[in-house]
Amino acid sequence: MIEADKNIVFQKVFSVYVRHTLKKHFNKIHLSGEENFLNRNKSLPTIVFANHSNWWDALLPFWLSYNVFNVNAFAMMDHKQLSKYKFFRWIGVFSVDKESKIDSYRSFKYAANLLKSGTNVLWIYPQGIMLPNDLRPLKFENGLSKLIKEVGDVNVIPLIYNFEFLKEQKPEVFIKILPVLNCINDNDAVSNTEYLEDYITSELDKQKQNIMNGDFSSYKIMIQGKSSAGNSLDGRRND
Repeated sequence: MIEADKNIVFQKVFSVYVRHTLKKHFNKIHLSGEENFLNRNKSLPTIVFANHSNWWDALLPFWLSYNVFNVNAFAMMDHKQLSKYKFFRWIGVFSVDKESKIDSYRSFKYAANLLKSGTNVLWIYPQGIMLPNDLRPLKFENGLSKLIKEVGDVNVIPLIYNFEFLKEQKPEVFIKILPVLNCINDNDAVSNTEYLEDYITSELDKQKQNIMNGDFSSYKIMIQGKSSAGNSLDGRRND
C-alpha cells in the first residue's frame, strides 16, 4: 500500500487551487448540517462516510476538512489512482488495493491506527466505486462497518452529496452533514452495513425531493462561483 505523507506547505497551496477550481466549475456550493460536525465529540476520532458519484468527490472532502473545518483529515484512494496521482499523498490520502487481500488488510489496519492514534478524521466512500447518484439500490461494502467495530469509540458522521443543474449554466453542489450515529456498534458488520445503506438512501431521496421542490432553506452558500456565459448573455440582453 501507499501511505499518506502530509506536507503542510503543499496543503496550503493546494487549498488555494481547490477553492479556485470549485469557484470556476460550480455556480454555488451549498452546505447544510454544519453544526453536526462542529458539535461532534472532539475527544474522539471521526469517520465521515458519503455517497460516491463523481470525480469531485476527491476534492470536496479536502475543501471541507481544510478550508471549512480545519481538521487533520485522511482519505482512501484506489491504489492504481494514487500510483498515478501521487501528490494526493501530501494531503493525507493513502491507497487500498481491493484486488489484493494482503494489501486490503494493510490498508484496513493503517486506517484503524490513524483513528486510534488521536482525533483524526477519515473520509470513506463505502460503495467502493463511483456510481450514478440516483442508482438504486445503494450498496455498501462491509469495510466501513468492520472499521467502526475495530476502532470502537469513534464519531460516525454520514454525509450526502447531490450535484444538480438548476437555472444556471454551471451545476450546483448540495452537501448535507447528518447527525452523528451512535447506535451502530451493537450489531454485526452485515446488519450495520444494511442499516447504513438504507439510512443514506433515505436521506439522499429526501435531499433530492427538497431540491426538486426548491427548498434550500436549511442550506447556506459556502462558495459563489464565477459568472457563467448565461449571466453574461442576460446582462447584454438587458443593456
